[in-house]
Amino acid sequence: MAQASLQTQLNMRTLRQAMTDMAMQTVGQIRDNFWTQGIYPFGEAWHGRTRTWTTANGWFEENKRREGKPGAWFSTGGGVESFHWQVRGDLDNGETPPRDITFDFFYAEHLKYAEMGVFKGKPYKATNHGRYANYRHRYTEWRPKEGLTQRPSIMIEFRHLQGRLERYLRKRYEIYFEAYVLRGLEGITGDRDISGTHGRMRWYTKSDTLPILPYGPK
Repeated sequence: MAQASLQTQLNMRTLRQAMTDMAMQTVGQIRDNFWTQGIYPFGEAWHGRTRTWTTANGWFEENKRREGKPGAWFSTGGGVESFHWQVRGDLDNGETPPRDITFDFFYAEHLKYAEMGVFKGKPYKATNHGRYANYRHRYTEWRPKEGLTQRPSIMIEFRHLQGRLERYLRKRYEIYFEAYVLRGLEGITGDRDISGTHGRMRWYTKSDTLPILPYGPK
């Protein structure tokens, strides 16, 4: 039954539609990961000595209060607002195997510092950088002065997308493809293009609750 359902899905959607869905689901899961790991604006924007509130709204209000204080830790939330994606390449090829297809994701450079490794409640020097992360698991609170900033949320999903694309193309075209995850700087190794299919991360503030997003098969 599952096999028949997958085949029906493959026959109905174009490659452009399938990759657009994957890109939207990937960004949605990264947003969910920001919530799980407490990355602003989906959690704590600073770390205090005591936590006297448990709601996302409490963190927002405290962040706003601290924003005007010299030397206080706070966040603007600009990292999440910077997150965009686009799908490019040979997307309208019918049943011909595609060439040069890419998912391009753009986000503020400082977000990569959440991707330094995987550990729970340990500083950078004690982090196991080769360990795989679980997207359901909260790894550490945000304590930059103590080196507690390792909260995997982005690259974990790009690696998952890499496998999803390979499996999808193999099913659709009955050919083995190899996908790669490449990192670079906008303007040097990649530029946003007005062509292709685009989107951005939807984000929530204050007391909004995080909706359950479709993510596709694991």
